[in-house]
Amino acid sequence: MDLAQKTGISEELLSDVIHGRKAISENLAMGLEYAFGVSKSFWLNLQANYDAEYLKSL
Repeated sequence: MDLAQKTGISEELLSDVIHGRKAISENLAMGLEYAFGVSKSFWLNLQANYDAEYLKSL
């Protein structure tokens, strides 16, 4: 089973997140929690940290 199927998220959205075009949403974080067994809060914190670092670089 591929990641898109396991998370219930489209391949297009996953690609956009991987390439930095979209952020990890709560819905995606829940899918990633199911797929990898890593908490939703981990994925949302990862996105928040990325956003903070990106803003510092501007």
